[in-house]
Amino acid sequence: MEKLLDKTSYGKYLLSIPAVGVISASAFLGEIRTLYRYKVDIKKTEKTKALTAIAAKMIRLMFTLCKKREYYSPEEIKRYWFSKGGERPEDVRG
Repeated sequence: MEKLLDKTSYGKYLLSIPAVGVISASAFLGEIRTLYRYKVDIKKTEKTKALTAIAAKMIRLMFTLCKKREYYSPEEIKRYWFSKGGERPEDVRG
């Protein structure tokens, strides 16, 4: 996993954050990729706007999990993120 993270141009930046390890950084990049591709390819959102929207969603997600004292559920998150219509995340994978 570390070798794959090294191949991205983002790994070194994510790993510079205290308490973020290889697994956390890899999971983060894998989860936002689907949403990013959805917003840019399907919804035709400008790339900068897509990244800003994803960052805001990630912050709200982390805050909500802490507030509700709930564990992360990928299926629940996909339903929330893609609930406004359009293709589902399965349709975006390439």
